[in-house]
Amino acid sequence: MDDDSVRAKIEAAYRRLPVLSERAGGIPTLVEGMAAAAGPVPERPRFRPKGGNQVKTELLDLQRKAAAVANALDGLHWFSRLELGAGATRSGVRLDRAVLVEAIRQLGADAGEAANAANVESWRPASSRAAVVAKCLALDYRQLTGKPPTITVDSYSDTSVATGPYLTLVQAVFAALEITASAERAARNALATPKDTKI
Repeated sequence: MDDDSVRAKIEAAYRRLPVLSERAGGIPTLVEGMAAAAGPVPERPRFRPKGGNQVKTELLDLQRKAAAVANALDGLHWFSRLELGAGATRSGVRLDRAVLVEAIRQLGADAGEAANAANVESWRPASSRAAVVAKCLALDYRQLTGKPPTITVDSYSDTSVATGPYLTLVQAVFAALEITASAERAARNALATPKDTKI
């Protein structure tokens, strides 16, 4: 399967979500990140995983730094703003300072939101590709919709089939990336605390 086809399928899956209008511009970046998962991934990571407290600390640090950069850009003297714009033009980059400041503030807000998510403290990076993709999709879902990802089961149905936009996203991306593991199990594990996780 070629890269463009994979990207198109992943983007279509993201666009089916109930995305907040102000966050729709972030979809291409998320698609690129997820498409990178199409390559070969070692079963065991070659790095020492960070525990939940380290992840939370890192995200809160990113939140603080994003606020500092946004405030610095906001507080620039008019001549510095002019020079910053001229430098960007010389390098061929279109720079809209107000848009940049807003994007950096949104990054900080997203980092803070992720750090304060209910299950981030107990999360440990998983070693399997399916688990990593499902966990990333849970974070992407929260970022794009502003709501926590959930999986629902109609208790009045005879079949007890799991549904929901997050599960549909996981199923579509697993199909695009040709991940053969159970999308439902990976999605449930991504939302579970470690003691609830099933292998």
